[in-house]
Amino acid sequence: MKRFNADAMGEKLLRRLAGGSSRRSMLSRLGAALVAAPVFPLLPVSRAEAAKPDRSPEAKTGFARNAQTKDDTKCDYWRYCAIDGALCTCCGGGLHSCPPGAEPSPVSWVGTCINPDDGKPI
Repeated sequence: MKRFNADAMGEKLLRRLAGGSSRRSMLSRLGAALVAAPVFPLLPVSRAEAAKPDRSPEAKTGFARNAQTKDDTKCDYWRYCAIDGALCTCCGGGLHSCPPGAEPSPVSWVGTCINPDDGKPI
């Protein structure tokens, strides 16, 4: 019965590695690893699970707790959560159109308003 000899197996492995590689190749691989390592945090990774918003009643604003979905001419209509100024439906506009004499903002807040009926953002 043969005995397990870790020294002989380690020496054989290291000699095979040394015979098949050079110092220059090892240095080039080490250099490539050092250059590539800082790039890994920039790779696209799905972080949707980590960034789930808090939908509990305690986390909602006063507006979100009292929002309604029936009458879009009232100030507590759920789609008006991020609006500052006159309501669109009161001035001749609509949910998808601006009132006469107004223009849409180049910056919009998508996903800030949450429908209280189904809990989904717009």
